[in-house]
Amino acid sequence: MQWLTRTEGLLVKEEVKLNPRIAKYFETAEGELEAIKAALIVPLKIENKLNGILLLGEKLSGEIFDSQELDVLSLLAVQAAISLENARLYEGLSTSNVRLMEASRLKSQFLANMSHELRTPLNSIIGFSKVLLNRLDGDLTERQEAYIRSVHNSSRHLLELINGILDFSRIEAGKFEMRPEKVDMLSLVDECIESSLPLVRDKRLKIEKDVPLDVPEIAADRTRIKQVLLNLMSNAIKFTAAGKILVQVRCEPEALHVSVADTGIGISGADLSRLFEPFQRLDNPLAQQADGTGLGLAISKKFVELHRGHIWAESRESQGSTFHFTLPLAAVAS
Repeated sequence: MQWLTRTEGLLVKEEVKLNPRIAKYFETAEGELEAIKAALIVPLKIENKLNGILLLGEKLSGEIFDSQELDVLSLLAVQAAISLENARLYEGLSTSNVRLMEASRLKSQFLANMSHELRTPLNSIIGFSKVLLNRLDGDLTERQEAYIRSVHNSSRHLLELINGILDFSRIEAGKFEMRPEKVDMLSLVDECIESSLPLVRDKRLKIEKDVPLDVPEIAADRTRIKQVLLNLMSNAIKFTAAGKILVQVRCEPEALHVSVADTGIGISGADLSRLFEPFQRLDNPLAQQADGTGLGLAISKKFVELHRGHIWAESRESQGSTFHFTLPLAAVAS
C-alpha cells in the first residue's frame, strides 16, 4: 500500500518482481496475488489519494497486455477512482442528512411538547386576568388595573409566540394538516379588514381594498390563508404611522395574486433578503421597538408554500412596502 500510494500508473506483476525498489513491498502480498492469479495491479487514485485497487487476472489467451490495452485500463482506472470517491462522498452526505433530519425531528418534538405544556397555564392566566379587567369580581384601583392589564397583554403575547412555535414545528416536522374548502377571497378580505380596524383607530391611517366582484373561488385552507393575510396587514399597520393600506386581489392566468401595500417606513435591501426567515427582526429602530414574535412571516411563507404558492416582498426605505403572495388556480373550486 505504501508503494501504491506513491506510484503512478499500472503495475505488471512480473515487472514488479524484477524491480528491486518495489520488490520488498510486493513480497508481503505476493501470496494473495498468486492465489487470485493477478497479473496487473491498477491503483485507483484521485488527487494523489488511493481510493482502491483494481486487480486483473491473466488473459485467457496467455498473451501479455499490450500498450493499447494498458492505456484503456488507465482511463478506466481514473473513472473508477472518481466513481468510488463520489460514492464515498454520497454515503457521507446521506449519513449527515439522516442525522440532521433526526436532530430536526427531535427539535420539533421538543418544541411541540414544550408549547403544549405552556399553553394550558397561559390560557388560565389570560382568562382570569380578563375576568379581573371586566371587574366581574369587584372594582380595581388604577394601579391594580395597570398591573393586571400588563399581565394580560404579556400573557397574550407569549401565547402568540407559543402558538407560532407550535405551528412552525408542526410544519417543519411534516405533521401540519391542511383543510381545503371553497374560499371566496372577496369575503375573506372584508373579514380581515374588519378585524384590523381596531389597530388603526389611533392612527391617521385608512385601509382600502381593490378586489374584483367576479374573483373566482379557490380550494384552500381558509383559516391559514386568513392568517397569512391578517399577518401581512398587521405588519403593514404596525410600521405605517399615516397614509393607507391597500389590499388588492388580481386573477392571473394561473394564480390568484394577493398584495398588501403600505406607505410606511419601508425595508432595506439587507433586511429583505432575510425577511421570511424565523425569528428575524428588522434593523430599523422603529421595527426594533415594535412588538412581534419574529415568526409571523416565516409561518406565512410556509402556509403559502403548502398551497404551492409563492410569497415575496418589494420595498424601499421610507417609501413603503408591498407584500405579495400567489395561490395557484390549478385547485380552483368547482
